[in-house]
Amino acid sequence: MAAVVSAAQNQRPPCPQVSVVMSVFNGEKYLHEAMDSILRQTFTQFEYVIIDDGSTDGTARIIQSYRDPRIVLVSRENRGLVASLNEAILSASGAYVARQDADDVSHLDRLQKQSDFLQQNPRCVAVGSWFEEFCQDGFSRTNRTPLTDSLIRARLVWGTCFGHGSVMFKRQAAIEAGLYRAEMWPAEDYDLWTRLAPLGSMANLPNVLYRYRVHEGSISEQHNSQQQRLAKEISLVNASRYRWNNPGQLSDDVRSIAEAGPEYREEVIDELKREVLRLRSYPEVRRAFLSYLRSLRLKTWLRTRWRLLTSFWSSSA
Repeated sequence: MAAVVSAAQNQRPPCPQVSVVMSVFNGEKYLHEAMDSILRQTFTQFEYVIIDDGSTDGTARIIQSYRDPRIVLVSRENRGLVASLNEAILSASGAYVARQDADDVSHLDRLQKQSDFLQQNPRCVAVGSWFEEFCQDGFSRTNRTPLTDSLIRARLVWGTCFGHGSVMFKRQAAIEAGLYRAEMWPAEDYDLWTRLAPLGSMANLPNVLYRYRVHEGSISEQHNSQQQRLAKEISLVNASRYRWNNPGQLSDDVRSIAEAGPEYREEVIDELKREVLRLRSYPEVRRAFLSYLRSLRLKTWLRTRWRLLTSFWSSSA
């Protein structure tokens, strides 16, 4: 039976706007840093729903050491990440759900900026941010995820458009999309964004609001081959949708990369080079992408191709 623990005698904060959800399994090593980054946010109207997914280390003791009434702790037997996230989302009270992983760090203004954005953009169902990848040996790099809805939909052809832990999404939209699916783990986030995309627009903020820790124990490191296999299946769904995108809007977005400043421009160009190389391993996606191009009228195809090429020529000049 699940044991629900809260620092305020199981009383949740009244009417939180945001529910931060986190699943943790034997995560004591980095847990203090992850929790502190949420509990010290400049935005305070949130609840922090934590699923202790059958941990056998000091995870529960660490969480229970916090006496913050916004924490709602559920400790129970191990059921896996997908079941834990869905349980947390379904039990959440906030209109918006913010993800947080137990080994990562959120910048202190993350919740404020993302909740403000969703309020100001009612059609948006999910917003992420640029994020920093780092590891203990001092390595660090900034991942500049695509900013606009049309660029995000183009990115979904190749892979996920968000850093998973950096995302805040509308709770009701995620439920309508079917939440996470266990059969798509460990690409469950890419799968969810694919099903969220038809329900509204999506965006990333051009601010580094999240720090993603790279280490040998992370899911992406341990299950990379399975993740890549499932990603190919999800790519086909997005490739088939991509052919209905507005080519003029897409070319305008790509051209705007050249106007976004040299640092962002170079990052995007490097990323596109990597994605073109990666496409060699995705023959089904390549065929679907070529079908999209063939579906365009010749004049539209030539105009779009020319605008894309001139954009990249000007950006590399």
